[in-house]
Amino acid sequence: MSTISTAAASQLVSAHARCGQGYVAAPVFGNPDAVKARHPAIVAAGAPGDVERCWPLLDQLGQQTLAVGNDPAQANLIKLMGNMLTATALEMLSETVALIRKRGLDPVPFVALLTSTMFGGRVHRIYGGRIVAQDYAAGFALPLALKDVRLALTEAESAAVPMPSVSVVRDRLMTGIARGYAELD
Repeated sequence: MSTISTAAASQLVSAHARCGQGYVAAPVFGNPDAVKARHPAIVAAGAPGDVERCWPLLDQLGQQTLAVGNDPAQANLIKLMGNMLTATALEMLSETVALIRKRGLDPVPFVALLTSTMFGGRVHRIYGGRIVAQDYAAGFALPLALKDVRLALTEAESAAVPMPSVSVVRDRLMTGIARGYAELD
């Protein structure tokens, strides 16, 4: 249920097959509070019979489960890309709030306007107020975020898909770690 590469998922499929077992990837979407409250969304992939056998457990762990295919690596790719959408959204939101502040404006109404109109998704709503309040405790340590970004960039490279926004996030994370923020979450 963690965020791993598609290559690692494929290796796990092979290892389980050698032991006569099926393997289901089921990474979760949700911050630590959502997971504790059993409200994450789960993306599952694997052989249909294996996924079906896991379904009652997945229903207990999350609010929603989406089966995405027979190859467990597919669930891991979706999780990585979801994390990249979150990471790049937070980067852009932080940059725009910084500019609003630098120009002498209060970012509170700006974020309120955006989150009540075209950017009303959970990421913007949950983290927009935290960015405005300069509460940067994301609940996710920088080295773990960097691991996910690197995994996503590896996927992009193998598919020959440039992801310049994700590269910016990688550079920001590396800068934060270099400045001593690696232990913060």
